[in-house]
This record gives sequence, C-alpha cells and structure tokens, in this order.
Amino acid sequence: ELVFSFSVLTPPTIYKVNRDGTGLRKLTTQPPSGQGTAYHEYPSFFPDGKIGYVYHLSDSTGLKDKSIRVMNADGTGKLVLVNLSNTASDLAVSPDGSTIVFSGAHGGRGGLYKVKTDGSSLELILRSPFDGVYRSSVWFDPRNAKPSRPAWDVNDDGTVDIQDLVLV
Repeated sequence: ELVFSFSVLTPPTIYKVNRDGTGLRKLTTQPPSGQGTAYHEYPSFFPDGKIGYVYHLSDSTGLKDKSIRVMNADGTGKLVLVNLSNTASDLAVSPDGSTIVFSGAHGGRGGLYKVKTDGSSLELILRSPFDGVYRSSVWFDPRNAKPSRPAWDVNDDGTVDIQDLVLV
C-alpha cells in the first residue's frame, strides 16, 4: 500500500491506496467547526504497518499544536508521540521502527532531528546554517538502515558544507 498527503483547496489530508491505485481511503479529517484547521502531512509507514505523520493545528491566533503523531493503518488510534515548539516536515521512520527523523525548528533551532518511536530522546542531529531554514527531505538508506539526505553543515569557522550525509 501507499500512504500520502494531498491538498487541493483544503489543508493537507492523509490517504492510503493500494499499489494499483484502487481502494483509496481517507485516514485523517478536520476537527469540528470552530476548533481550527488541521494539517496532516509527511506520512511514513512503520514496519508494523502503523503510520507516523506531522500534525499542525492552527486557528486565528496562530499555530496551537505542533506534533509528531502515529495512527493505526486504518486511521484509528491517533496518538501524539512528541510535542514540538515549532513546525516539522519530511518525516521518515527507520526500517527497524526504532527512530523517526524529521526536519524542524524545535526550541528555536532549525535542522534535522531524531526521536525514538516511543516519543523519547528528541535530539537535534544536524543544525541548519540558515536562520529560519530547516526544511529538507529525509529518507533512510535501504542498504544500511541509516537516515541519509543531501545535507548542509556549519563548520566552526561559520562556513557551510553541502554534502551527501549518512547519519550513524
């Protein structure tokens, strides 16, 4: 099966579909009227079939809820794994299901983060060299189950290196 978020004139919603395109199912919905607008994005399968995703809830006062969440494969059982102080994107679950890696700006520091899939041990593993810039695609290298991505890093002298990074 495939899982994806889709948005046309509405906030992003997570769907699941069979590989042949049949059986399209909507897994997330908007909260009741007056409770804000929900953004369900960057879904990724866990090895056990559950789905991790990024959740943002906003209202007229701004972002109220920023979190990494998990749900059952049928869209039920939604749980918060970790609350964030700022937005997140590009979530990836490790092949062994033990770690989630995502781009974000938690605690005022933009970069690449990892957290255990039980929500513990949130850690910045690569900081952004650019203020306010934190978004980058993340995936796991299937050959060694380590997260990798085209990346940037800041040297002690303030210069920026662009590299293909494999995290250990």
